[in-house]
Amino acid sequence: MTIACYARKSHEGSSESIQNQLSIMRKYIQNNDNFKGADILEFYDDGCSGIDMNRDSFQKLLTKVRMREIDVIIVKDLSRLGRNYLDVCKLTESIFPFMGVRLIAVADNYDSNNKEQNSIDLSTAFKAVLNEFYVLESSEKIRCTFNQMVRSGKYIGKLPYGYYLSDDKLPLIDENRAEIVREIYRLYADGMSVYEIAKTLNIQGVPSCNGKKWCDSAIRQILVNPAYNGVKICFVRTRDLKTHRLIIKDKKEWYIRENAYPPIVDDELFEQVQQLMLSRKRKAPASNSERHFTCG
Repeated sequence: MTIACYARKSHEGSSESIQNQLSIMRKYIQNNDNFKGADILEFYDDGCSGIDMNRDSFQKLLTKVRMREIDVIIVKDLSRLGRNYLDVCKLTESIFPFMGVRLIAVADNYDSNNKEQNSIDLSTAFKAVLNEFYVLESSEKIRCTFNQMVRSGKYIGKLPYGYYLSDDKLPLIDENRAEIVREIYRLYADGMSVYEIAKTLNIQGVPSCNGKKWCDSAIRQILVNPAYNGVKICFVRTRDLKTHRLIIKDKKEWYIRENAYPPIVDDELFEQVQQLMLSRKRKAPASNSERHFTCG
């Protein structure tokens, strides 16, 4: 007999540690005479959401199930398998029974061998639904709080080079770095390429955004970022809470706020640079270097 113990923890702050889950499962096996002499395999995914079923160790476990190398799967509770009710039901009512795999969820007091019909009882099923709802609701609440903070003028996330946050979370100009930003704009307006600007700054020993050497992509990011003209553009993209895929939102849903930052570059110079970049882009080979500057 081969027993697979599976543990999952979603994030660092979770109290459901991997070792705690494995300890519960090991103790359960030790106290069950039917499992004496069994081969024990342990699988775990650390820092993985239960919404995503494509977890590395979980998929390795399922591969062994398909190869009929697993007889029993033990988890602390059913939510460790996943937090999507339909996905969990597919496993417990279709895949595992078909492959002859016994499923045990210790904390849920669930054992597929003890069911008259191989299905999750109503209370367990309802708990699984609540698990999924809890994750989605919590994520949506965090997203709403984040949106409200941004719309109220608070800045969330990493500030553009040349700014720092005040005590009340408002962006202020860092004059030393702001002068470097202005110089980048002036050099580009005078005909320098982004590569030449990066090379010039590196020769001068000017510190970059991350303390490393300047590169053309970092220069380009500064030149196209509307924040330097005082404009904040947010909510260009959103992430699907179940699939985690990034989705480009309709432009009508974007949050665009004028005078959100104290401008580092004046209107005339900023527009001149944008027009130059467009004209040079038309002449250059097609590339995928265009970037969105958003905080949400």
